[in-house]
Amino acid sequence: MYGLPLGIALWFLFFFVMIPNSKASSREGDAVDVLNQLRKEEEERNQTKVDTAKQGFLNTSVAEDLRIINLGRGFHSLETNPKEAVKFLTESQTSKAPDDPLRIVIQYYLGQAYLKSGQIAQAAKIAEDLVLEKNVQDSFEKLALTLAIEANFELKDFKKVIELFGSYTKKFSFSRKQEALAQLTIQALEKKGEFEKSLDLAEELARGYPTTPESRWAFYHLLDLSCKDGQKQKKPAYYFSRRFLLYLAKNAIIHNGISEFITNIIDMPIRHNDLKVRVMTEDEKADFLYRARFYREALAKTRELYDIEKHKPQGSLMGSYLFDLGRIHLRMFEPMMATMYFSKFIADYPKSGSLPLVYENMADALRYSNAPKESGEFYRRSLEKKENSLIRWQNFWSLYRSKQYPQALDLLERYGKSLFRQGDDAVTAEYWHGRILENLGKHAEAASIYRRILDESGESFYANLVVTRKPQLIRSTPGTLQVEGTSRSPGGMALAAKLMSGQLTEPLDLDATKDLGPNYKMIADLLKAGLKDVASVQLNSLNWGKINHEEAFAAVSRLSYYLRDYLPSRKIRYIGFSPLRSIPDRWEDFVSHQSRYNNDWKVYYPYAYHQYVAPISQKIKVSPFLVLSVMRAESFYRREARSGVGAEGLMQLMPYTAMKIATLIGDQDFNILHLDRPEVNISYGAYYLDRLLRYYGGNPFLAVAAYNGGPHAVNHWLDSCKGCSVDEFVESISYRETRRYVREVMKNYINYKRIYTDEKYLVKLPEMPSQLPDGEEIF
Repeated sequence: MYGLPLGIALWFLFFFVMIPNSKASSREGDAVDVLNQLRKEEEERNQTKVDTAKQGFLNTSVAEDLRIINLGRGFHSLETNPKEAVKFLTESQTSKAPDDPLRIVIQYYLGQAYLKSGQIAQAAKIAEDLVLEKNVQDSFEKLALTLAIEANFELKDFKKVIELFGSYTKKFSFSRKQEALAQLTIQALEKKGEFEKSLDLAEELARGYPTTPESRWAFYHLLDLSCKDGQKQKKPAYYFSRRFLLYLAKNAIIHNGISEFITNIIDMPIRHNDLKVRVMTEDEKADFLYRARFYREALAKTRELYDIEKHKPQGSLMGSYLFDLGRIHLRMFEPMMATMYFSKFIADYPKSGSLPLVYENMADALRYSNAPKESGEFYRRSLEKKENSLIRWQNFWSLYRSKQYPQALDLLERYGKSLFRQGDDAVTAEYWHGRILENLGKHAEAASIYRRILDESGESFYANLVVTRKPQLIRSTPGTLQVEGTSRSPGGMALAAKLMSGQLTEPLDLDATKDLGPNYKMIADLLKAGLKDVASVQLNSLNWGKINHEEAFAAVSRLSYYLRDYLPSRKIRYIGFSPLRSIPDRWEDFVSHQSRYNNDWKVYYPYAYHQYVAPISQKIKVSPFLVLSVMRAESFYRREARSGVGAEGLMQLMPYTAMKIATLIGDQDFNILHLDRPEVNISYGAYYLDRLLRYYGGNPFLAVAAYNGGPHAVNHWLDSCKGCSVDEFVESISYRETRRYVREVMKNYINYKRIYTDEKYLVKLPEMPSQLPDGEEIF
């Protein structure tokens, strides 16, 4: 096996950042102060739960209450005193009836207690019984398989571990909480001599490097295997695969050492997609670096290849390298350099079959250079060679941006809805039709189109733009509301609204839910025992179709309130009695609907995590409704949310962003594994949002775009859209996801303000900044 230079490995220093003692400013100091206060309150709340359980045991003799209390005491003792947990959980097993809803829960935690106290055989037996149990919910089957894998690993039954892990991965998606199972299974596979399978699983686990302990273990395990002589270990030689290195490259922004490692490793033999082990050719290295988004390195390698090709008699690859150089500069947001290479390609290869693609990229480069008229010409040339709906739209938008309104109108009238990009809808075309007519001085015709948007798409982002820009089009009286749903009762939704909007803080009687049936009672019992995660799983598995009256919905809301689970907010539009099942199209009726059924709308747009959002927003001085709007778009209030690219929690923070925030605010207690905690995630997300707002002069459209797409991208979009109004900037955003995200968040923001305040619409659209803070690096 080749020897990996130690210098490469030394790039991979310990992952957790050292947080400086000093704080950058009072705003940063306020951010860490409020976070530390919330952490302290959380610790106090958790201790109160334990003390309450102990006191409850002393104050009751009711068997059922004692059972629930012992379950809670056992659960809270698992980590600190597992032998005591065994005692409590054994005592809570007063019923073994098959239909006992708590039986499975108690069995699982008793198995955990046995495992943690060293009684492995008992733990394995319980796990086996749970795995074989019929009619067990998926959530408990998942827990049972987890317990079984852990117990059998301790028993050194590696064959069983591999078998159980196979069952787990066939049925359940992989998540951070289960990465430890993969680590055990890798070791079990190696013990059984199944090295190829162990390496494949290790690479899958190491893709997350360096964000979790398990991914770090897997990476260093692979690194160790690649540095040793496989024959001496009686293991096959290990070579990093091209596919794995591309995955790992995505995390380079988290840890600078990753890019150094990868750029060194590609000079050595690696496994390719055809499973052959060899060193990449120079062309393959250039392509790999481009795909890995290491654009500086890709540029250097491609220039080197271009210079070599220039001195060859034929130089058959010159055109390909010219195009690649232009494409790399374009991805680096260096449009002037890109246009230079694309221009040379067009001049030197006028009959090339690649011209449509070169024209398209040339047009993109000119667009980024804020030259819309010239970019439109190259989009038109590309379309002459090959029809493409996205290029057609860019051609239209270049005509609009360069104020060629008659030509833009002609395209719009010829192609209609089909002109617009994927993800856009008819109202997008309508709005820009109106803007073109307005710019041509045809105000009456434009007003007619705007009014049609208000009549037919009153909930849309574009309707909100219309009423902000043209408030004179608002009609003074709403129409007649036609609302589906049953008659309204006085208390049910009012109570649900108070809970979901954070207006109710006093304890509620959870026993009131027992009349709804055993499933509701089980959730309440689990809550009393302190098992929130299990209770939340049960809440999600309820048959929501049977919740057919307001009092039942209010009871479920009570449970959700204690669980910090905003599931009712996701379900309310699908509940039979809810007036939100049918929302008016007309803007005035829509606004009236939000006023008339304000309680329902407060459930749908909850003041989620009020106990965190309110103090954080007040201290950091950012609108709580903007924070909630981002949270809604990012995770829909699910604290366990995790994106495919590794964004974490309620505000979907990337680990590298969180690390930078921790450094900026001087958070001494920062731990990347705590990003799923609401107090940490919301504090960091709100601080980042406020920092972006300050950087962009208080413009929420730009701040929200940067929150999703990154400030560097937004700054380049600003450069390419000089003189644009806010609505024009949003339409010019290159990333489809970011463009849709801004529309969604700003619509959320306006709805939140309308529901919780008297503000019916944005008074005016914010100004675009004439310049950004000089010399300030935002992130």
